[in-house]
Amino acid sequence: AYSLRFRFGWLAAVDVEPPEVVDYAKALVLMVSVFLLVFRSRGLYGRLPSRGVDILERTTGAVNIGVVVVLAASFFYREFSYSRSVCLIAWALICVLLPLPRLGQLSLRRRRYARGEGLVPVLIVGSTPAALELLRRLADQRRFGVLVKGIVRTDDSPVPDTVVSLGDLGSLETIVRSAAVEEVLIPDTLERLQLF
Repeated sequence: AYSLRFRFGWLAAVDVEPPEVVDYAKALVLMVSVFLLVFRSRGLYGRLPSRGVDILERTTGAVNIGVVVVLAASFFYREFSYSRSVCLIAWALICVLLPLPRLGQLSLRRRRYARGEGLVPVLIVGSTPAALELLRRLADQRRFGVLVKGIVRTDDSPVPDTVVSLGDLGSLETIVRSAAVEEVLIPDTLERLQLF
C-alpha cells in the first residue's frame, strides 16, 4: 500500500515527499497485532464455512473492524501523520487478498468430498416430510461433506423406495454403533416426546 501510494501515486490528493518507511513499519506491527486479535475474535481461525459467500462476508467484516480500530489508533498518535490513502489502499488489498487462501482451501475440500474422501457418516432421525427434505438437501455431499447412511423411522409413514431405512427409534443406539455413524441429525419438526 505504501509503494502504491508514494511510488506510483495511487489515490494521491497532493504531491508530497514519501515519508520514512520505518514509520509505516511501526504502524504495520500495530496493524498486524490488531488484525490477529480481531480475526481470532471473529472466528476466522476456526472451522472453514461451507460456502464461499460466508468466507467473503466473515473476512470482509473482520477486515473492516480491524481497519476502523487501526485508523482510530492512528488519530491518537500525534508524532506522525499517516496517509489515509495508504489505509484505504491497504484495506482494499486486504479485502481482496485475504479470502483467497480460504477460498482455495474450500475448493480443495470440495474436491476431496467429490472423490468421497473425508466425508462424515451421518444418520437422520425421522421419517417426516422435514426429515426427507433434509435427506434430499444433504445428498449434495460435495458441498456439505456428509455421507447419509440412512434414516431412523419415528412412525409408520411411508418413505420412498430410494430412502434407506435402518430401523425404528427404539433401536437408535444399536443402529448408530453398527452403521459407524459420527453425527445424528434430528429435524426441527420431530416432537420432543418422541425422543424419550
